[in-house]
Amino acid sequence: MFVIKEYRKRNKIIRQGTHGISAFLIKKGKVEVYQDNAEGNKKVLAELKENDLFGKMAMISAGERSASVIALEDCEVAILTRDGPVPGHYERATQK
Repeated sequence: MFVIKEYRKRNKIIRQGTHGISAFLIKKGKVEVYQDNAEGNKKVLAELKENDLFGKMAMISAGERSASVIALEDCEVAILTRDGPVPGHYERATQK
């Protein structure tokens, strides 16, 4: 089951190093996938758009997220959570 959430421009959707239980399908908008190195420098890995999927590896393995994801514009995403929706989890929508 998917839950639809909205994220505003510049809001972080996924934080590198956190444990993941969800995968995300972009329904509207664009996001940036990036990593921060030990010195705090940002390395952009990808820019994703509508119908792109991200976060699947951490959801499957329940491991740490290897990158952060931030909304480049207002976004709507469908979230698939391995064990069902988790209220108050970091991967939450921004209040309008």
